[in-house]
Amino acid sequence: MVNLISLVILLLNLSLKAFQMQANLLMKPLMLLLKLTVR
Repeated sequence: MVNLISLVILLLNLSLKAFQMQANLLMKPLMLLLKLTVR
């Protein structure tokens, strides 16, 4: 039972990291566009 819980937590952490990486990839061009439009 404890192994199952730790496995779920591990999977959640991995998916969170993957999501953060994808968000960073999306945010960089968005921030560049924002800077260009502000000027």
